[in-house]
Amino acid sequence: MTSQIKKEVFFHVGRMETPLWTIKDILTAIDLMAPNMNADADYVGALQRLVSLAQSQWQMVEDYRCNVFDLTHTSTVEAENAEVSK
Repeated sequence: MTSQIKKEVFFHVGRMETPLWTIKDILTAIDLMAPNMNADADYVGALQRLVSLAQSQWQMVEDYRCNVFDLTHTSTVEAENAEVSK
């Protein structure tokens, strides 16, 4: 991967952080509100299950994002270039 491509990937990976954490905050808020809803317990349970599934998927995406961030971070690229030039 060229240096320019790594810079572009790094830029886009960084831009993903705020939307992903906003999604996480929304899911957390729904999970906190669900038990206090005046609804049938089955509906509340279903909502909590959906939130749990979404949070699990969110965590996987965030882990992938962090891995790509690390792979394309400037210090990582510089370290790789230093190793190549030895």
